Amino acid sequence: MKIFHLTACILILTLMVCNQAIAQPTKGSKHIKKSEAVEEMTFEAGNKNSRIKWNVVKFNFGNIPYGSDARYTYYLKNVSKDPISLVTVTPSCGCTTSSFSQEPILPGGVGQITVRYDSSKIGEFDKTLTVNIGYETIILYIKGNVQEPTDDLP
Repeated sequence: MKIFHLTACILILTLMVCNQAIAQPTKGSKHIKKSEAVEEMTFEAGNKNSRIKWNVVKFNFGNIPYGSDARYTYYLKNVSKDPISLVTVTPSCGCTTSSFSQEPILPGGVGQITVRYDSSKIGEFDKTLTVNIGYETIILYIKGNVQEPTDDLP
């Protein structure tokens, strides 16, 4: 019985150490941690440790009607001590457009990126937005399914 308890304790300690090692970001890497619907990204640039908290980094429109206004706004909060600037936001194709906060996002401030998908293209889609923050690139995702138009004649 003592051997069983000793083995169980060693296993638990090993798992805790491994989990701690995996959770520690390395210099220059992104560390993503989920907290409900919030994505928090931490990354380092030079001597600056910048943290951005996103409302979500992957958005699923689900089924959307043909020709509808398929639009979503990502919100990001600057939870670091330095201002953060969105330099560019580049959609992966011409069927997606975006607009974003042009002014620097001060510490504690909130910025936004609005993405619009052309819902005149029927079928499933899975697209990305490449967000350049000057010293880091972050990928946001959208997906969904544009349904065929219906003929609702009276």
